[in-house]
Amino acid sequence: MYLVVLHVLPGRLPVARSAHGATVYSDKLWIFAGYDGNARLNDMWTIGLQDRELTCWDEIEQSGEIPPSCCNFPVAVCKDKMFVFSGQSGAKITNNLFQFEFKEKIWTRIPTEHLLRGSPPPPQRRYGHTMVAFDRHLYVFGGAADNTLPNELHCYDVDSQTWEVIQPSPDSEKEERVRGHTAIVTARCKWLKKKIIQARERLKQKSKQDIEDEGHATCQKDGIGGNVKLCRLQPLLEVPIREAEAQPFEVLMQFLYTDKIKYPRKGRTAG
Repeated sequence: MYLVVLHVLPGRLPVARSAHGATVYSDKLWIFAGYDGNARLNDMWTIGLQDRELTCWDEIEQSGEIPPSCCNFPVAVCKDKMFVFSGQSGAKITNNLFQFEFKEKIWTRIPTEHLLRGSPPPPQRRYGHTMVAFDRHLYVFGGAADNTLPNELHCYDVDSQTWEVIQPSPDSEKEERVRGHTAIVTARCKWLKKKIIQARERLKQKSKQDIEDEGHATCQKDGIGGNVKLCRLQPLLEVPIREAEAQPFEVLMQFLYTDKIKYPRKGRTAG
């Protein structure tokens, strides 16, 4: 992994944000939507990655059926199009799939006529999930769907515009129920796979050594024969918060998820 530093020319900039979608297409970085600390967004910006010394941000004038403002969603590029599925949109959250055509800058909501043909329905609406593209397919996994953490692997065929649930082989490991994770298409090159495995092993060894070093650093000698007695590792920093109330945080979360503000009763704490 390496970090590329771009020297951005003066001009308009996208607002600082989190939980947005980002992808690379045609030597440019594209970002869409997200959360700026006050509200969800649905703007789109792009910046060139070729010239690191002379580059600038450009806001994209989107048209068509633009997705609602959203955050905590994935994007994937397939066949010169960017796809967005579900995400946190407050009261407007759906399980719609949108596609963005880079050349025409047009959004389209994928129709659901395939349901009339008896094809499987799309995945539940959700957030914190992942989506990756491989060949002509999109794969959606995980996330939080209402009050559940689904662990089915859904596949969307871009050509036929149909969904299906991938059934794992009987000898495969049980899928975890996760949200807020990252997914990638694994390397098919044997050499690259070998390098990835070696890097993982080095990381495991380093983590193990760091834990052992921390344990030795917090040991105390008992003074008898120079024996070493291990003690419980203490946190590096502990900040007690007295008389803290959770109501403001609960109100903020309700607004982000539902677009509604419902003040909790006095004395009630967030669960």
